[in-house]
Amino acid sequence: MERQGFVVVTTQRSGSSWLVDLLDSHPAARVWSEIFLDRPLSAQPWTAGLLPPMRFQQYRETVGGVRPFSTLAYLDWVAGLEPRARAFGFKLMYNHWRRYPEIALALVARRYKVVHLVRANAFDAYLSGLRVRETGEPHRLEAGSAPPRPLRVDAAACLHYVDRRERSVRRIRRLLGLLRLEVVELDYEALRRNLDGELRKVTGLLGVPGHRWQSRFQKIVSGRYESLVENWGEVRAALARRGYGSWLEDPPGSG
Repeated sequence: MERQGFVVVTTQRSGSSWLVDLLDSHPAARVWSEIFLDRPLSAQPWTAGLLPPMRFQQYRETVGGVRPFSTLAYLDWVAGLEPRARAFGFKLMYNHWRRYPEIALALVARRYKVVHLVRANAFDAYLSGLRVRETGEPHRLEAGSAPPRPLRVDAAACLHYVDRRERSVRRIRRLLGLLRLEVVELDYEALRRNLDGELRKVTGLLGVPGHRWQSRFQKIVSGRYESLVENWGEVRAALARRGYGSWLEDPPGSG
């Protein structure tokens, strides 16, 4: 059986945990979460079943070796954990790729394919991050009931975050183009609107059949910006002046 490796490239608060959970529900796929996160394995409910026996940090401590060879050996080890899966992959955050640039060698040498997940509305990502810092709840596996408290947003800090995030997305697009990897780019907002249609792009990329997608993840927050942001008028004006006004036309979804 010919097997296909792939990687979900993304950054924080882009819906990547939801996407990994969806893709891992496919019977022909095995998808791991953040294997290059420099943190010991923990029993967080949203990573249950989505982490290998060792992250890279623990692998290096156990097996040894020097980079880049240990990085390549680790990825080969991860690829062999589920030999019956026709498609095997892992989530790679932008900042993890910066920390371990040799990952690019493995992607090219092993002919990995790429799912690049982008949250086009970076303001929603910023709101989502603020909500996590307020509640300590990065993900939700059960539907909530209480309406969220409006947040006061520092407009200058928001613009700094949005500008930096936009630059990061452009850098990754350029890098993927230089590596000449086969890429499907998914937009978080489009996934929310048309899940089956967007994920058909992924099944086509990986050469696996269609599927009835399932996920444990629930959306944490949704609603109009006016009800989510205490000083919405000020923030809206700042975003519009910077050229981000198009994000404010559609109903938001910050969680």
